[in-house]
Amino acid sequence: MSGRKSGFIFALSLMLLAAGTACGANNGEIKGQSYDRDGLLGTTSANPNLPINPTYHNYATDVKLLKDSIAQIDGVQDSTIVLNGATAYVTLELRDDLDIEESMRIRNSAQTSLQRMMPRYDVRVSVGKNRLFQ
Repeated sequence: MSGRKSGFIFALSLMLLAAGTACGANNGEIKGQSYDRDGLLGTTSANPNLPINPTYHNYATDVKLLKDSIAQIDGVQDSTIVLNGATAYVTLELRDDLDIEESMRIRNSAQTSLQRMMPRYDVRVSVGKNRLFQ
């Protein structure tokens, strides 16, 4: 009988030790998780594609962001952007006084900056064909 009693005491002491170790990780205080303070119980961070999320984008806002970025590139007069699923086709219309080397430098620069800005799209930048063959 004493063997069963000592086994029971040993098992009980192990359980108490384990319970004390689990509570010791945060100094015995219980800390609950809270929702983001977005007024919607954290749903904006849980669902990033909801229109109420501040980082929500649709095709129109994506095109506007691309156009605004292209407008800052020196030598570009106009641009055409077509979004087809996850691919963004961008055609640049450049100034007439630019040579082919400068046109390709602008194209490569635009390709790099637009791809970095919109990683969710496969950005393909081209220069208007009428510009290269004049």
